[in-house]
Amino acid sequence: MPEFLNNSTFIFWSAIVLICVVPSISFYWYKIRRAEMDTALKQEMLQRGMSAEEIKTVLEASSHGEAKGCRRGTARSVKEADQAS
Repeated sequence: MPEFLNNSTFIFWSAIVLICVVPSISFYWYKIRRAEMDTALKQEMLQRGMSAEEIKTVLEASSHGEAKGCRRGTARSVKEADQAS
């Protein structure tokens, strides 16, 4: 077994570096992928012939849905809860 793996200080600092680096890389990778997907969506909407106002409306609607944490079935569940009370 390599000697540096027997050194607890090396293992400690390696773990610290991994704990800090992996989430940072993941976060920025997520942001890049998200920007790529947004760009692809906008290009697709332009190819379909949508106007700038229509694209703006779609993007605003999707961003509001994410901010509120909307999921399928949520509105129905709220309606059923309101009707039950």
